[in-house]
Order: sequence, then C-alpha cells, then structure tokens
Amino acid sequence: MTAVTYLKMTKLWNKVLTITLAVLVVSAVVAVIFTFIRPAYQGYTEFYLLDSSGGVYQYPENVYAGDNVSVTITVVNQESEAADYRLAIKLGEDNVITVASLSLAPDEEWRQTVSFIPQRVAPEEKVEFLLYMNGESEPYRKLHLWLNVMKRNP
Repeated sequence: MTAVTYLKMTKLWNKVLTITLAVLVVSAVVAVIFTFIRPAYQGYTEFYLLDSSGGVYQYPENVYAGDNVSVTITVVNQESEAADYRLAIKLGEDNVITVASLSLAPDEEWRQTVSFIPQRVAPEEKVEFLLYMNGESEPYRKLHLWLNVMKRNP
C-alpha cells in the first residue's frame, strides 16, 4: 500500500467516524430533550363490567322483556386527582337511565350491582353503559352488552 493510498483511506475513515459521532451526538441531544418535554402522566379511569359470579365471561345474553337484568359495574379512579362521575345506562336508541353519581379520590374504587329492565323485544338489543366525567356532556368511557330480549310465552 502506498503512502498516498494510506492517506486517502485515513481521510475516508476520519470522515466516516466524524459523521457517525455527529449522528450519535444529535441522537443523544434529541433523547434528552424528549425526556424533559414529554407530557406529564395524565392517568385514566378503569371502567368494566362483571357478571353475576364476579367474572367477565358469563354476562346475560338471553333475557325476557320485563325481567330484571343485573350486572356489576366497577369504576376505579386512576386519574391522579379526584374526579366526579355520572353513570348512565342506555337501552335501545332513546331510553337513558342515570344510575349513579359519584366522586372518587385518586385510586378509589366504586363497585355496585345495577339492574335494568329491557322492555322491547329485540333479537339484538344493545345496552350501553356510559361513564361521564366531571360534568362533560359526552361519555368519557363506554361499554356495551348485546342482549337477545325475548317475549315470554303465556
């Protein structure tokens, strides 16, 4: 290898190393910036249904119109601050029933069995469970069950 070739190779390696070092420095600066400017933890609210045995698999599916249907609703405030909630059940398109209004401190849990009575016979009746937070007009969280509401034979 001649001295000229050696010098050219050295210059090439110096350029490659300089570019690599520059990329690493820029990446480190970007990582530090994102570490300090990322948004603060906002928290969340747990909202779920339990069946009559306390599980999540045996929800009522086939019910008779006019019969009482019960599920257990759980709300857990993980918002890192106190929150006010309103729980409503929507049967079909129009029938909305407010079930509970509650205030929960951070990490506080509310669990209660609630009942509703489907009146309309329908093969696929959607029952929505709506959780509103801090007086908002739109639901913060939604859950639903599909029921086969049957007519009772005389």
